Amino acid sequence: MLQRQNDARSLRVLMVCARFPPYIGGTEAHVSELSTRLAARGHEVTVVTTVLDPSEANEQVERGVVVRRVRAYPRRADLHIAPTLHGLIRDSDADIVHVQGYHTVVAPLAMNAAARAGLPYVVTFHSGGHSSRLRRALRPTHHRLLAPLVQRAQRVIGVSEFERDFFVRRMSLDPGRALTITNGVSEEFKSVERSVSTKTGLIAAIGRLEHYKGHHRVIAALPEVRRRVPGARLRVIGDGPYEGALRALADQLGVGGAVEFTKVPYGDRPLLAERMAEADVIAILSSYESQGIAGLEAVATGARLVVADGSALSELRRFDGVCVVPRSDTGHVVDALVRQLRLPRQQQRPGVPTWDDTATQVEAVYADVLADRHGMDRSAAEVACAS
Repeated sequence: MLQRQNDARSLRVLMVCARFPPYIGGTEAHVSELSTRLAARGHEVTVVTTVLDPSEANEQVERGVVVRRVRAYPRRADLHIAPTLHGLIRDSDADIVHVQGYHTVVAPLAMNAAARAGLPYVVTFHSGGHSSRLRRALRPTHHRLLAPLVQRAQRVIGVSEFERDFFVRRMSLDPGRALTITNGVSEEFKSVERSVSTKTGLIAAIGRLEHYKGHHRVIAALPEVRRRVPGARLRVIGDGPYEGALRALADQLGVGGAVEFTKVPYGDRPLLAERMAEADVIAILSSYESQGIAGLEAVATGARLVVADGSALSELRRFDGVCVVPRSDTGHVVDALVRQLRLPRQQQRPGVPTWDDTATQVEAVYADVLADRHGMDRSAAEVACAS
C-alpha cells in the first residue's frame, strides 16, 4: 500500500472517463485494469463514467471499485455531455482526481470541476486515431481549446514517449510535469501455450475494424505474400463497421478463401491470447496508436510482429522479433511479412510491462502530487503565520 507522509491511510481516488466496461476499447481496458489493482492495494477507488442509455445509469461495486454510471447526452453522438458530472466531482471527498482520456466533453467538465473544487488532478491522454477526415482535421483546434485546462493539471501522462512528447509540444505543457507510463499486459498473454517448433503460416491482424487500423494494408499484401510463401493465410481479429469493405477487398484480390474474420467477446482474454498465439506473425498497421495494448499483448505471446512506423507502434522495435515498416509501402509490408514468416518461431518470449507495473507507477505519481500539495500548503501556512 502507498504510504503518504505521516499518514498510512489509503488514498481516495476518483477516476473519470467517458466509457467503461462492458464497453470495449483501449482506454476502457486501461481504466478497468488500473482501478481494480489500486483497489486491491487498499485504496478507495471510484470510477465515474457516462452512459447514453438512461436505463444503464446506476451505481455498482465491481471488483472492489465503486462504478457510478451517469447519463450523458446526446444519445446518438459521442460528445458525452454529462450535466451531473460537475457536482459529483465538486462534492466528492477525493484526495486526487484522475481524468482518463481527453476526446469527449467529459474531460473538460472533469478538469474544470476539479480545479474549481480545489482538487488536484492528473490527466492521462489515451489519444487515438480516427477514420473520419473531419474529426482528424478538427483535432488541432480541439487541442488548443483544451490546453489551458490540461496545463493546470498537476501531472500529465502519456502511455508512450511518442504521446507524451506530442502533447507537450501541441499543448505547450511543462515537460517537468509530463511522464510516460505504459499500458500493461495481462497474465493470459504471457502464459498462453505456444509451440516454438510448429509453424502454421498464419498471419493475424488485430484491432477494431476501421479504416485507420490498416487491416486493408495487410489484405493488399496477402496475394504476393502467398505467392512467395505458399499456404500463408490471414486471420483478422476484431469487430467494427469496416468488415464489409475488408471482405470485399479480399474477394476482389482473389484471397477471400485465405482470409478468416473472427470476433472475441469482450473480457475473454484467454481466448484472445489463444487466437493470437496461434499465429506465426501478427501485423498491426494502424495509422495512429498512442501505444496500442494489442501490440504489447502480441509481443507477450512470443509471436513475431510487423508494425507500422510513424506513431507509438515504432517503440515496439525495442523488443526482439518486431519489424517496423512504412505502412503505406505495400512492397515493404510484403517483404517484412515474408521475412517474418520464414524465420523460426522465437524460443524466448520478450519481457513486457504488466498492469501491476502500471499501478505501481501511477501510485508513485499520486504520492508525488500529494507531497507537492502538502508542501505548498505548509508554505502558505508559514507565510500566513509570519504575516
